[in-house]
Amino acid sequence: MAKKRAVRTKARRIEAIAVETESVICGFCEGKGKDPFGIMSDLSTCCVCGGKGNLSARTPYVPCAFCGGTGVYPGTRLTCTACGGVGIIPVKEPYKTCPHCGGTGVDPDSEAGFYCLVCHGAGVVEDGE
Repeated sequence: MAKKRAVRTKARRIEAIAVETESVICGFCEGKGKDPFGIMSDLSTCCVCGGKGNLSARTPYVPCAFCGGTGVYPGTRLTCTACGGVGIIPVKEPYKTCPHCGGTGVDPDSEAGFYCLVCHGAGVVEDGE
């Protein structure tokens, strides 16, 4: 559970909320810490996790629907623009399937196949009902 704490500044009092995180395996390099495509060299570190193989992610999260959790932009060797290459996207609970893309994470109105601008590629949106 996130804890609140008050932070005093000269101008005003601000409520800060602690964010819960957990360690997740890097989607782009699959936890290996190396560039999965060896573009620069076989020794190059992963550009997403910096060679650590894992990242700290805010919870709760869902696998990126746009890239399928791989962290790779579909059809390329680039990092996914929806999740930044991590392979997951933090969400707010409760959530439901995105009504615009139907949970695919792909914008149905985009001829180029960009990620959905309603759910930002997650495939889900906050259920405010």
